[in-house]
Amino acid sequence: EGVSLVLTYRSEFDAIVKQEGIDGLIKRLEEKNTPARLA
Repeated sequence: EGVSLVLTYRSEFDAIVKQEGIDGLIKRLEEKNTPARLA
């Protein structure tokens, strides 16, 4: 189960990096980690 989750994230992150670069991935991760009340 844990391995499947890692593979899923790896594929998702890879696609984002290919489309938007590493900066795009970092931005998306920051947005996901920002609580809605602060966004």
